[in-house]
Amino acid sequence: MKAFIVLNTSPRSLLKTSATTSSTQPHRNGNRFISTVRSKAKRSGFLNHRCPSRVISTVCESTPQQSQSVIIPESSDWFSDNEEALRSVPLWLGGGGVLSLLANRTFSGVVAMADASSSQSRADVICLVFAVTLALTGLQWLALKTKPPVSVELFGDEVFFLHPDLDEPTQKELRWVWEALESSCLCGSLVVLSGQRRLMQAGRGTNQMDLGPEAPVLGPICSRAVETGKGNYLANMALFPGRVEFQPFLPINTQGVLVQPLGNQGILIAATGTVRGFSQLDQAWISVVCDKLEVALELWNTETTQ
Repeated sequence: MKAFIVLNTSPRSLLKTSATTSSTQPHRNGNRFISTVRSKAKRSGFLNHRCPSRVISTVCESTPQQSQSVIIPESSDWFSDNEEALRSVPLWLGGGGVLSLLANRTFSGVVAMADASSSQSRADVICLVFAVTLALTGLQWLALKTKPPVSVELFGDEVFFLHPDLDEPTQKELRWVWEALESSCLCGSLVVLSGQRRLMQAGRGTNQMDLGPEAPVLGPICSRAVETGKGNYLANMALFPGRVEFQPFLPINTQGVLVQPLGNQGILIAATGTVRGFSQLDQAWISVVCDKLEVALELWNTETTQ
């Protein structure tokens, strides 16, 4: 069976990947994964009022060469594309209000003098305050601009390690996960651990690190994620003292880390060289990928214990 997955959750790229399995393992990339993607997408905000054009559709056939697709079309953010114009709106409204007041005084025949007893003068003063406030707000919005996030190239050796006890389908699944994350988001390093085993490490690692099948000692952040079953996102590593627990196996200049549990004992750790490098869509999509990987690891654990 061949399951084609088309996921587009970021304007940076369009990821098209395919996962191929034999007919003896139909549930690895079959209906279970499709239903997981749909439910996870709804819970994560793919299908909400902010993105009405974002849809998920599945196409299934009952033939042996079954094809299933999950399509999430890209939707542009109109507010981000027109940010500068929107920031200048109060300035134009305030300037137009001041010009309107001057034109009204000029053509209405009212004497241009401050007379508190005149209703026209009192109304002009109130309108002038509103117009000046709008103009100053517009100037402030134009002066305050979002600082671009810090982005660095991860420092360390390029590594790729797979546990020697993994079977071929599980190795293909792990390779697919790394290629998917590397090409679809700003992921520069990936570590997959299960119990006391290091199943995979790809991307940048620490210099002269000893890659082996034994998993590194997990710190409190990773341990809490495994125990609670909830992921954690360290968007700016410089602000978290707990970053020291990732230094033995991640580049020293890692700017952000996403921790996602895999079942009851596994964990996925994705590192990026950009502050706030994983957007909300990236986090939701990685969570869906982890659900797919969790199914593959459960199948491998079941086969190895038999």
